[in-house]
Amino acid sequence: MREGGCPRCGSPPDGRETGCVTCGRLPVELELVHSSYWFAGSAPALVHGLKYAGMRWLADFLTGLLSADRQLAQLAARTDLFCPVPLHFWRLFRRGYNQSEELALRLAALHGRKLCGDCLTRTRRTRTQTRLSPEERQANVRGAFRVRRPEQVAGLNILVIDDVMTTGATLGACTVALKNAGAANVYAYTFARA
Repeated sequence: MREGGCPRCGSPPDGRETGCVTCGRLPVELELVHSSYWFAGSAPALVHGLKYAGMRWLADFLTGLLSADRQLAQLAARTDLFCPVPLHFWRLFRRGYNQSEELALRLAALHGRKLCGDCLTRTRRTRTQTRLSPEERQANVRGAFRVRRPEQVAGLNILVIDDVMTTGATLGACTVALKNAGAANVYAYTFARA
């Protein structure tokens, strides 16, 4: 399990006294981000297996690993609704499933929370974020998400679920859409942190 770092986003200390570099890129609407593991060791193979190799069963395995994460349990306790980061319909069609939704479904069940798998929609096809700079990532996903039915999220505390956080651009864009639709508080969770 990952420990320490920035109290808001978990980034490792960067020696600055004025705040965290990652938090400086996150929208103020995103209150807290937690990731259970660093994207190192066996984490990349697990994420890639779930995301690209069709190994949906890995979502069960990852959820088993995450069942011991006390910080995740505390975050889930403040949350009314779990919301996975959506894929564009073309990517969903090609992959056959959304790895973030697979995780969110199991984590919601583990923590006794509701899942809203269709709360957010990706309004346009975005480039893969893998080789983009932090600034390019933010521009790539800015305005790319919207809430289908605002009444589903209005006044609720939402936990956005994704597999990996790198710069937080995707989580930030989802957060802005949820807050604009009336969500009370938005938090984010990822299995791993790059």
